[in-house]
This record gives sequence, C-alpha cells and structure tokens, in this order.
Amino acid sequence: MPIIDDAVNDYLNALDSAEDEFLNDIQEMQESDFTTAEILAFLAALDVATYFTEDLRMASGVASAVGTTTGILDDLRFFGSATEDQLVALSNVQRSTLLKYSEYLGENYRQDIMTGIRANKSLVEIKSDFARSSIISKARIDNIVADTVTNFEQSVIFTMAEDLPADTMFHYVGPLDNKTRLLCREIIAAAPMTRQQIDARFPGCITDRGGPNCRHIWSPMSPDVSNKKEAQGQIQRLKDSGKYKKPLTLKQYYERRQST
Repeated sequence: MPIIDDAVNDYLNALDSAEDEFLNDIQEMQESDFTTAEILAFLAALDVATYFTEDLRMASGVASAVGTTTGILDDLRFFGSATEDQLVALSNVQRSTLLKYSEYLGENYRQDIMTGIRANKSLVEIKSDFARSSIISKARIDNIVADTVTNFEQSVIFTMAEDLPADTMFHYVGPLDNKTRLLCREIIAAAPMTRQQIDARFPGCITDRGGPNCRHIWSPMSPDVSNKKEAQGQIQRLKDSGKYKKPLTLKQYYERRQST
C-alpha cells in the first residue's frame, strides 16, 4: 500500500539521518581528544529521549510519518460518524507510540555505540553492527512502523462502526498472497462475520487481526474483489496434502503459554 510505504520511508529517512548524526557527534568528540572514558561517561549520562527525538530531529520524522498516515482518510470510505476530535485523538495515539518507539531505538543505539567503543571498534564498524542488530535492523523497524499505520486505519474504521447494529457483518480486507499467514487465510475463508462470531471463532482477532505486521483490516464495507473462495481452496489443498495445522490466534498463543 503506497501510503504505508510512504509513511515508513518518512520514518526510516529520519532515522538514517539521526543515526549518522549520532555517530558524527561521537567522531567530533574523538577528534577533540576526548578520552574513551570521557566519551563513555558522556553517553552514560545522556538524556537519550531528548537528544534522539529533539536534537537529532526524530520527532520531526515521526510528525512526517503521522502526517503521511492521515492520507489514508482521503481514500477511506466513510460509513459512520467519526468526529474531527476522534480522528485527532487517534492520530495523537500513533504519534505517541512512534515517539516512545524512537526513544527505545535511541537507547539501543547508545548501548551499541558504548559496546563498540569499549571493544575499540571504529565508528564504521559500529555502523555495520547496527545493520546486524535484531532490534535496530531496518527490516524490523519497517514492520513496526507499518503496524502503526494499519492500526490507525483499523481504529478509524472501528470508530465509525461504533453505532452500527450488532448483526453488522465485517469483511477481512487485505492481500491473499504467498506472505499471507495461514491464520489470515482462515479468517478470509470464514468472513464476513459479526463481531460476536469473530470473537467466538478467532479469539482476539478483532483487535489483533493476524498478529504483528498483519496487512489486513476488519471493515463492514465489502472489498471490491473477494478472496473467500480462493482462501477456502488453499486451506482445503493443505488439508488434502496432510500439511494443515490449525493456526492459533495471538490471544490463544499467549493463553496457551501461560497455562504451561
């Protein structure tokens, strides 16, 4: 989806700039003959939340990504009441989420830089370590930022749907391709359903949908092209081949872990 891609790119571009400036600040300290101990002491005392979001301008990157996200509203079919105050509140939730996430990333950049300096690594080597990090890898960040965009769209839809009758049928809208989880195929094959039916058959999926990085949303508006029959066929072929295993929803997964 172009809007999701654009919002992610806005955030990643700001992050690339912040990452480079963080390392440039360390380089300037090294060139100014600060000792390793002094640099480490500076990093340990650093207010990362302010430094990363304000001084390195990640707050502007977040604002740009959120601004792009609201473009979803231009293409969204409005079917119920959603006030401007409600839309602003949902946008603020996304902004707050991304700001907190940016602070978290800043803390991890600090830790990786401190670890690299202690190991006598060059800044070029430390930058290479960033790409291999499981926390600050661009692929992981891409997924998390994309999640906030999809969650915003879903929140807007549910806000509009608040006054709809209980027997309203919800469709599961999104792609059916080789990236689609088996759980999402199951939901596509079963939809449309009422909220009560969704919760009974797929516990937690009203809010969690297919889980982290899910590309689907619930909507009372029918998609232009239904993937229902194709999803049913794919599931049946898995069953016929003996490769089918009933997927767990995110809620069922965590409940099972807690019970063991």
